[in-house]
Amino acid sequence: MHSPNKHDFQAAATRARDESIFESELNILRDVFRLLPAGVTVQDEHGEFVLMNDAATAILEAAAAAPSASQLNDRRETCLELLRTGRPAVVEEAIAGSSAKQVFLTSHRPIEVAGRNLLISSSTDISEQKAFEDHLFRSAYYDELTGLPTRRVIEHRVNSLLKYDNGQGRFALAFLDIDNFKHINDYYGHPVGDALLVEMAKRLGLDLRDSDILSRISGDEFVLLLNPIESDAEVEEYIHFILQRLKAPFFIDQSEIFASTSI
Repeated sequence: MHSPNKHDFQAAATRARDESIFESELNILRDVFRLLPAGVTVQDEHGEFVLMNDAATAILEAAAAAPSASQLNDRRETCLELLRTGRPAVVEEAIAGSSAKQVFLTSHRPIEVAGRNLLISSSTDISEQKAFEDHLFRSAYYDELTGLPTRRVIEHRVNSLLKYDNGQGRFALAFLDIDNFKHINDYYGHPVGDALLVEMAKRLGLDLRDSDILSRISGDEFVLLLNPIESDAEVEEYIHFILQRLKAPFFIDQSEIFASTSI
């Protein structure tokens, strides 16, 4: 009969210590997975979630609470399609929650583990990046004061019409500016001048078609693109109508302007 000796006790102690180290390391890995800043999920062949960390749980809960209930179903169908085809994909997902829209860049990759087809997905919140991109886009293509398209936008549109319409369509450009606008700024101040420009933009933009463009190209200068047009008389009639509209008095509440500029 075999009797335990010193070597057996040492081997058992070593195995116990190794198992303890392994279990400790496994617990660390579980905590790391759970606390990863990116949302990570693992789904099976049926689209059911096998693993999910805290960040992914928050993302999916936000999607479930979003006004559009189809977001989760759309995501599930996308995952199933990727599993069927076995191809990876990177998609941009937007979740319109109650407070603000969140945008996630999600990477989906099909994998095979222990004979099972799984889909591992990781999502990173890029809301701030998208907001910054939108700000840059608006700064480049839209006037900050009036919200109108800039010179670059209307130039691009006109060049496109000249290039692709092959002379089949007709359009008109009208250049508009405010006489003696500098005197308004000098006498009433720039805040009043800015408020007048905003009101001017509103009046000029009334009744425009979707295919027309009103652009602020500099200080008190605007360009109006009318597209398409039937005749010169049509343009003359519309410009006359605009000028009559601009003759009505503008009422600028200076108390509100000064209150907003002092905040």
